[in-house]
Amino acid sequence: MQNQQKPLFKISNMKKYYPIKGGILKRVQGHVKAVEDVTIDVYEGETLGVERIWVWKINIRPCCA
Repeated sequence: MQNQQKPLFKISNMKKYYPIKGGILKRVQGHVKAVEDVTIDVYEGETLGVERIWVWKINIRPCCA
């Protein structure tokens, strides 16, 4: 949607990385790129919905035979 007004809310080139830690000293081994290069403009009369998704780590171990 092109609009001649100034945006009420603007995000440019947003990035969010989460560190991956490992080893005995829990040093950063790499990063997970959750969001990279996102740009958002919200104008009057528009609605922005943001959802945060939780990810649960589940360990599944095989049953003894």
